[in-house]
Amino acid sequence: LGTTNSIVSSSANTDPTVSQVFIEPSPADTKAQLNCTINVTDPDIETDLSANVSWYNLTAGSYVIFNSTVLNLTNSLLNSSLLNPSGIQARGESWNCTAIPNDGSVLGSPNSTALTIVNNVSYIGNVTIRPDPAYTNDTLNCTGYAYDYDLDTMTLTFEWWNRTTPVYFSS
Repeated sequence: LGTTNSIVSSSANTDPTVSQVFIEPSPADTKAQLNCTINVTDPDIETDLSANVSWYNLTAGSYVIFNSTVLNLTNSLLNSSLLNPSGIQARGESWNCTAIPNDGSVLGSPNSTALTIVNNVSYIGNVTIRPDPAYTNDTLNCTGYAYDYDLDTMTLTFEWWNRTTPVYFSS
């Protein structure tokens, strides 16, 4: 009798991974459009690599914005936008972006990051001093426009100088 040798080979499918998740811009205020960028890789170099990207408002406690699957990634970066051109997030809220990779056979482990929305800088503009020109003994009037995008209560302070000594008045 002859001897038959056979070699049986099998390879296990390796889980895809999300090695990076980051939210931009950082810091972000209430006017910012948030973008989540992920890096999905698979050692098996699958052709149908995808990722499910979800936005979660940790403060409100719900998925409220964006949940999508992006197909045909090739071990590359994916940018998933929180489509909020008018700014739907509020100051102090914490937003989370989570990505779950999929190679068509296996779901990988989720990876996520969070970002807390910061206060906007107030705007002051159109500051004028009247009369212009001013003369000795004229009463000067300073006016301006101020706006706070977060609608915080503002206190305006005017600072006057006579070239050598500051004089403070507030309203």
